[in-house]
Amino acid sequence: MQAIELETEIDENHEIRLKLPEAIRARKARVVVLYEEAESATDRDIPAQHDAAKSSREFGQFRSQIWMSDDFDAPLPDDFWLGGHP
Repeated sequence: MQAIELETEIDENHEIRLKLPEAIRARKARVVVLYEEAESATDRDIPAQHDAAKSSREFGQFRSQIWMSDDFDAPLPDDFWLGGHP
């Protein structure tokens, strides 16, 4: 299964129109619609610092800053499960 991302508008009839690239062959497909809801009163009450923190996130910003032990997925010893008592 593959995915492509396209932008479109939802019209007043609650319909969308999509034009797929020529490389896409005719066959069955699933469509997922992600849309932003209208701003509500509670959205306006969120402090500005929350918005700043949210917008400063970036995919991959912690790359090479986190490491995992080579034995991370190794089985734990029996004394771990027995509370330190064999």
